[in-house]
Amino acid sequence: MSDYLKLFINQINQIHTALLNFNQTQNLGLSDKDLHFYVFGLGAMGLFLIVHFLFKWLSKYSMTFISFVFTFVVLVGLALAIEIGQRVTQEGIMDFNDVVSGVYGFLVFFSIYLVFTFLWKFFNQSPKRRRR
Repeated sequence: MSDYLKLFINQINQIHTALLNFNQTQNLGLSDKDLHFYVFGLGAMGLFLIVHFLFKWLSKYSMTFISFVFTFVVLVGLALAIEIGQRVTQEGIMDFNDVVSGVYGFLVFFSIYLVFTFLWKFFNQSPKRRRR
């Protein structure tokens, strides 16, 4: 996981350097805080629009799927944050397989949830509706 984190940080640093160079060559006069304001503000707004339209489309089909996607994204973010925190604090060993195991655990328990939900709905239908 450390290698992936280093690769990610390296790419972010390259983008940061390119933006700083663009700011200087174009004489925009933006500070580092200004660049953060615009990059994060516009990037988050773009992400929001994509997520909003995706969730709006998905809501026509299944609220459960929207809840799953949201939970999955939060879970991955939290798992990564915990592993990075272990690396920074030296309180544990940062390991990408820990993230994979956590996500796998969620997928297993979510699958069990789906089975129970299906069975509950199936056995609580009236006999006339079940025959169809």
